[in-house]
Amino acid sequence: MFNSKIQRFSALNFNFKRTFVFFFVLVGLQLSAQNAVVVENQKLTIANLGGNNYTVGNNAELRVSAPIVANGTVNLTSDSGWLILDGVPPTQVMMSYLSSILVNGQPAANNVNLRVTNYLQGSVIIPHTPNFEALTLYKDAGYSGDQMKCIPLKYYKTPELGTFDNTVTSFKLKKGYMATFAQNENGTGFSKVYIADQNDIEVTSLPLGLNNLVSFVRVFPWRYTAKKGFGAGFVDFNRSITPAQLTKSSWFYNWGVPTTEDLTDFEFVTMKSYANSLTDVKWQEINNLNYCNHLLGYNEPNNAGPLNMTVAEQLKYWPKFMESGMRLGSPAPTNWDEFFEFMDKCDELNYRVDFVAIHDYGEGTAEAFYRNCKRVYDRTGRPIWVTEFNWGGTWSTATPTYNQIATRIAEIIDKYDTEGIIERYAIFNFSEEVNRTGGVQNRSVFYTPAIPDYRITPIGEAYRNNVSSMAFNPSGQIDISLKLVAPQNLKITNSNATTNKLVWDNLNYAGFGTIFIERAAGASGYITVAQISSNSSSYDDNITATGLVQYNYRLSVRQAGFANSKYVLGSIDLSPNVVFNVALNKSVIASSINSSTYPGGKAVDGDIVSDASRWVTKSGELPAYIEIDLNGFYLISQLKFYSGYQGYNSPITSFAFQYWNGTSWVDIVTETDNTISSYSKNFTEVRTDKVRLNINSTSSGVARFYEIEVYGRISSSLGLNELDSNSFSIYPNPVATTLTVQGAANIELIEIFDVNGKKLISEKAVNSVEVSKLSAGIYFLKVNDKEAIKFLKK
Repeated sequence: MFNSKIQRFSALNFNFKRTFVFFFVLVGLQLSAQNAVVVENQKLTIANLGGNNYTVGNNAELRVSAPIVANGTVNLTSDSGWLILDGVPPTQVMMSYLSSILVNGQPAANNVNLRVTNYLQGSVIIPHTPNFEALTLYKDAGYSGDQMKCIPLKYYKTPELGTFDNTVTSFKLKKGYMATFAQNENGTGFSKVYIADQNDIEVTSLPLGLNNLVSFVRVFPWRYTAKKGFGAGFVDFNRSITPAQLTKSSWFYNWGVPTTEDLTDFEFVTMKSYANSLTDVKWQEINNLNYCNHLLGYNEPNNAGPLNMTVAEQLKYWPKFMESGMRLGSPAPTNWDEFFEFMDKCDELNYRVDFVAIHDYGEGTAEAFYRNCKRVYDRTGRPIWVTEFNWGGTWSTATPTYNQIATRIAEIIDKYDTEGIIERYAIFNFSEEVNRTGGVQNRSVFYTPAIPDYRITPIGEAYRNNVSSMAFNPSGQIDISLKLVAPQNLKITNSNATTNKLVWDNLNYAGFGTIFIERAAGASGYITVAQISSNSSSYDDNITATGLVQYNYRLSVRQAGFANSKYVLGSIDLSPNVVFNVALNKSVIASSINSSTYPGGKAVDGDIVSDASRWVTKSGELPAYIEIDLNGFYLISQLKFYSGYQGYNSPITSFAFQYWNGTSWVDIVTETDNTISSYSKNFTEVRTDKVRLNINSTSSGVARFYEIEVYGRISSSLGLNELDSNSFSIYPNPVATTLTVQGAANIELIEIFDVNGKKLISEKAVNSVEVSKLSAGIYFLKVNDKEAIKFLKK
């Protein structure tokens, strides 16, 4: 098809062969020519093919600004040689242009030997197969050592990485792809996205936190999408792509996870607009998507109502976003203080957020709209997506005409297009209705009803007529470095009066940093009690020398060359008269579970209001019980529980609350006609290490528990009154050598136990006992096998 004698040229050099002569005109980057032409190691723009046969080779880009069907051919002979057709959408390329394109001399076939995707308002034809090896991993720095090839969309986790798990040091990513690297095989931990939009990316050594620590890799095909988009997720649009088509938008979203639309010409962006469960099937649905590389976060989670989420809840579910490996957009806020709190906490925890989504319904100038974006960009350092905007809304009192608003919208999007910190935007379509004060709305993109004819308003025309610029701007991207992360979700328990057990979630990788544990006992100041490995997640603090007082702890992570992590604080009050919920976060056994979404552990997790945090029994399986292991002995005196759903409105009508006395279950509280969902009952104090709630019947036939709380105080392992004795006293206390006992009754037996209940000394018919051989600490002296008195050995 091509002349065997090929003329080669570059923008600065061209050669003429004697076998034939051809003429061309070169003006800037505009070239028109005849005959066969090779484009290599350059980017070349021509008006049209002009009947010529072009060969596009290594590191080349041929851009045709006015394509004409059948006026020449293009042969793509290298995976780094691309063809761009301005103004021709991908569907039109596949219908009319592929016959003029070859790949290494073979007929072009989309998703077989090439990929056709959008490039602004046109297309880019990339000679890559669906399994193109876009990423090469290397075990050593500088692209040396063993190497591994990765293809798009596949999840590379620990099993798939094999010997490359935690051994990747450098990589090469081909142009036209995005790659995400993460510490943990579920995509969490420190992670980073690399985007090779205009050139290959070659990283000779991964940054700290990823170097030799990668256990997750995912590669995505990149799309060269323009900024302008459309949100099409309401009833009037039926989650349809049509509004995006009619407004000539490049991308769209529908406030949901999937779409069934043809995405050849348009990029779809998925969204998890709300979260209340770690096991929601939508998470896996997101992970299974093979047509998205961007994921939007929660939609206005600060709004009042059933979809409201606290900052803590938003953070709780954010690691689930990271599992997709997609480029992540922040929640779109309505409360800026909470939003910035969320962003700061994400940075503190190494939670990846790649861009910020905001909504703007201001009524100011285009400059005011931009300044709002700039304020958020300066505060977060991340590019901005304006996922909803319009000039005012139904709450606005002003009533400008359609044409007046259209003029302002045109000014706003022109500003959005020219500012590099603004990556994408999507106008919000209001229904044609009066505003809240009875005035004219005039803020619709489509006249109501939008279906079936989608008649466009002047606002829609202004939006449609805008030709927006490229969305992605490499210079506007954030580069977050690894931070030391304090232990998270610190929990402190004590079940034996001698050891405070500290347990936490560790978000640092092994070998990085040292955990400092500081303790303040009673009224004393903080002292460092331990420095332990950063991969630790628990610590047992022996408190025998300081006794049963209130303990305050603060934990941090430190490493030379890094700023210390923030402190995490925790406390436990072991004062004998302090009563607290001893069932919180303890182990449970439930005889009936509706599903894995509502396990027994949800009844002791501290969340008494969230519908997602409940223990629910299976229908038809009453009576049922839940048994709570207190993991130590406590003196308990009160039961509370909260039952129901969508509020406390489903009482447990008949039940029995029991404690374990060492040999059998004993009833403490029984009810046969309870009508209260927020139940509370005090009872005579008993000592136990296990409790059980037997549910006989409920108002609905199913037991639904938000929370079960059991209040008590710390108990020694002896189970007697270890602080007070009416019959006997001891002196001196503290003691160094000899302890003397006195009282009205005869002393028949003196026994001394450690705090774990182990008998150390036994003496009969004496009133003093030698303790000099005991180690310093807290002990208990028992008289006549009836009473125990605490003392301190110096």
